[in-house]
Amino acid sequence: MSMSENVLTTESLQRDPDAEGYVDRKRHLWVLSVLWPATPLIGLYLVSQTGWSIWYGLVLILWYGAVPLIDAMFGEDFSNPPESAVPRLEQDRYYRVLTYLTVPIHYAALIVSAWWVSTQPMNVFEFLALALSLGIVNGLALNTGHELGHKKRNV
Repeated sequence: MSMSENVLTTESLQRDPDAEGYVDRKRHLWVLSVLWPATPLIGLYLVSQTGWSIWYGLVLILWYGAVPLIDAMFGEDFSNPPESAVPRLEQDRYYRVLTYLTVPIHYAALIVSAWWVSTQPMNVFEFLALALSLGIVNGLALNTGHELGHKKRNV
């Protein structure tokens, strides 16, 4: 069997939804899910280094600006795994570890942001930008909690 015959394509997955050889081609990108909760912290770091209060809204800039632009550029992703591959993916430690790693980052973002607000001079707009940024990120912490509810085994 040649190398080209061994590679799964979107077309082959659509023809064979029970393909056991499914490979998550974006596996390495899932590590970004661990970095996302740190975005408010990155914004605070940028404020501390540059003095530019625009960075309080880094999450807002990315969430409402960059993400929609990237989505428009790449379009809809049709490469979801076939149902038969889901149990194997659920057993993969890589995805479980990434989910667990986001929890302390969510807490750190909340605690550091609370510390920042209580110790740094901020105007109303800066406070709102940080509060909305943290709210978006920690709103997504609900999804993390939901996913952790699915985890049945120890890492």
